[in-house]
Amino acid sequence: MDSTRDYYLEHVPELADLFDQYLVHEDVMVGNHCGPQKQATDYDPSEESYFGFEVHDFTIDKYNKTDQVLFEVHREKVHVIYLFDEKYKEDHYMTHENCLKYLAQLPRGWHSFTTKEDYKP
Repeated sequence: MDSTRDYYLEHVPELADLFDQYLVHEDVMVGNHCGPQKQATDYDPSEESYFGFEVHDFTIDKYNKTDQVLFEVHREKVHVIYLFDEKYKEDHYMTHENCLKYLAQLPRGWHSFTTKEDYKP
């Protein structure tokens, strides 16, 4: 797979108009997923298509490796799944507009401000 966009196009091409808006913020995404995927053993063709990602959020305890916030982007809304203390889960929802605002305000590492150039000594 060459890029996150290629991965999303392979599995959820019907959401291309949405993921193109989100991938502007790919530099703050630390993981990507999507579904449903036809090769999965639990594939359900009636399941609503989505693409997802994780980010480093300052509200998550970086020393507790089991705490996560997952974002699943559906056509009409964004499902935010907060997993914590190895056994608890909270479901939250937000609009696309609010999710894109959230992503835009996240701190970015230095690498997101650089360009990729070939080094020539």
